[in-house]
Amino acid sequence: MLTATNRTTYVPRITHVIKTLQGGSQSRLVRCDDTRLYVVKLHPNPQGPNLLANEFLGATLLHGLGFAVPRVTKIQLLDDLPCGNGVPITLNNYPGTLMPSTGNHVGIDYLSVPGFVSVECEPTIFARHNLVGIRLFDIWANHIDARQCIQLRPLGSDGNFGKAWLIDNGHLFGGPRWRSTDMGSYVRSLRLLQCELEHTDNHSLLLWGFRFRSKLPRLLETAIKLIPSEWFSGDVHELKKHYNARLDALSLFATGP
Repeated sequence: MLTATNRTTYVPRITHVIKTLQGGSQSRLVRCDDTRLYVVKLHPNPQGPNLLANEFLGATLLHGLGFAVPRVTKIQLLDDLPCGNGVPITLNNYPGTLMPSTGNHVGIDYLSVPGFVSVECEPTIFARHNLVGIRLFDIWANHIDARQCIQLRPLGSDGNFGKAWLIDNGHLFGGPRWRSTDMGSYVRSLRLLQCELEHTDNHSLLLWGFRFRSKLPRLLETAIKLIPSEWFSGDVHELKKHYNARLDALSLFATGP
């Protein structure tokens, strides 16, 4: 995970484009000169100007809250990229194509190797306490897409599944164009969640509300400082102000452990 302490470390360079992955962001599976495989989110992206910022912010915040997420880092695309298997680096952008810029892009550790499977984030995958936290996070962060994860299936496990990793954060904060909902709608969503869980998971909701309010302001401020300016369009400080205000509404659930 990229942090304030390692922001000046070596940035891996893409050496080989392996294949295009499914999804609207047209991610590529690439190999870099550190020999690692990454899912790369390319800039500019047809889905919206803030997709890369969302991916980075989402992974950083979820990691800071204690959820399992693949490592996210900067990776470089240079002019002299080899053609690889003939997989184009250009993105479809109807009615034409879009050439990614040289420079920094978002690299996410590739997890879908033998023994892993992609699934939707379903109640059977996570412990109930963690599932409550994921649902609360997605409401706070105005996630407008289905929450996705990759679930570990250890080799030789006869179908038994293990650890699950949260992925796909590009549609947080109202999507790649940062469309916010009004505070009234947000509070109603919180109250609906509270009503749904009050007889089964109310204690978990209280604990998560406390953790969010105590951790997210600093996590958000630190993560924003690490985002390259080309990864977003708009006022990132207004974004921080807006989502800090949304944290205040979590006083509905705030309590000490």
